[in-house]
Amino acid sequence: MPKAILTINVGSLVEGVEGEHTTIHIDEKVDFNEKSLPGLTYVKAKINIMKLEDELNIAVENFITKINFICSKCLKPFTHEIKIPFAERQFLFEQPRDIEDLDDLYLVDMKNMTIDLTELFRQEILLHFPLNPLCSLKCKGLCYVCGKDLNKNSCGHASAAAETAKDTHKPMAHLKELFNRAFAEGEHSSIEIKASRLGGTPPNKSSNGETASTKEKSSAKPNKKKI
Repeated sequence: MPKAILTINVGSLVEGVEGEHTTIHIDEKVDFNEKSLPGLTYVKAKINIMKLEDELNIAVENFITKINFICSKCLKPFTHEIKIPFAERQFLFEQPRDIEDLDDLYLVDMKNMTIDLTELFRQEILLHFPLNPLCSLKCKGLCYVCGKDLNKNSCGHASAAAETAKDTHKPMAHLKELFNRAFAEGEHSSIEIKASRLGGTPPNKSSNGETASTKEKSSAKPNKKKI
């Protein structure tokens, strides 16, 4: 059965001394019994197994698998290769009294002297699923008007819609004007605050509160001499 490929006999390691290790290479198709994975999933990996005091340390290197997806843009099926450089788990000889998370608990089958790596591989594959499956980074998807595949040729709807949106949808059109106004008001307030801290008066104002323009007007009036 394909799933049995990931069931490894570790009897010699369990009975061996601490620090003893072995390496196993896998290049097969495996049945993970997972809805989001195909019936037989290609798996290639290098597995290093080392005996520790109370457990076996499993280090998986260069894990490669190929999964079939549906492109989220053009809705075509494609095969995506997932590469996992390194993954590690510890398989305990005995079940601990306090278990925080059963999904993170891995045990050695002491009766048959085997370990099952199926759950380890399944979790790693699902953790590395692409959030937005794309057949290509350049995929143009389908036209939202007629449903035509834009990767083959253009139908004209997308460009027409883009031109219309370009002319009518301008949410940032008045941003520059608002920014300049806010900047001017902020500069004026900053000058007044600095002047008050220095004990002086803001520009264009005299010590008695009169503006420069007011002083100019008053000085411009002719002096009337009494006869």
